[in-house]
Amino acid sequence: MGKELPKDKFRRGFKAQAERHSIEYRERVGVKGYQFLSSFVLAEHLGIKVIAPDNLNGFSPDEFDILTNTRKEEWSAAAIQSFNGSLIIIHNKSHSSGRQESNIMHELAHVICGHQMSGIENRPDIPFTLRTYNQEQENEADWLGSCLQLPRPGLTWAYRRGMSEEEIAEHFCSSKDMVRFRTNMTGVKKQFSSR
Repeated sequence: MGKELPKDKFRRGFKAQAERHSIEYRERVGVKGYQFLSSFVLAEHLGIKVIAPDNLNGFSPDEFDILTNTRKEEWSAAAIQSFNGSLIIIHNKSHSSGRQESNIMHELAHVICGHQMSGIENRPDIPFTLRTYNQEQENEADWLGSCLQLPRPGLTWAYRRGMSEEEIAEHFCSSKDMVRFRTNMTGVKKQFSSR
């Protein structure tokens, strides 16, 4: 296995490729760079079903409670393989809509990147087997997921219109933290603050 990259390092060209993917996948589903791209719409385009735990059967009352009540903040989303081999994303619908979008986009980013799982994990706090990825793949999924949710052209569009962080977050169904992260990482904030 190759040397893992530090959390802030990516393979050469990955960030530019992620920005291109953020526009390419919007075009595939008929959404402009300045429009909200629903993770549910993108998942459907990719042939991936997204469901909440209350739509699943076969869990014991304790397992169901873990997923929906007692420790619901402890998990975000997970991609699992169904019996027929297709991927299903189970997401935590107790999170804010912006966080749900981010959680699902992260899982979809693994698929778009073609990541192969590095293993499986059985956790006592989650009643299903999780696919695990190495740190480089997790970094890439974080980065691409954020690009899919808030593409650079969309941020530029919003700043040209004088939108606040709150308005941008609402428009793209994102968190304000994600807006800050993307505007700083893309240089959009610096670009418009210097004008």
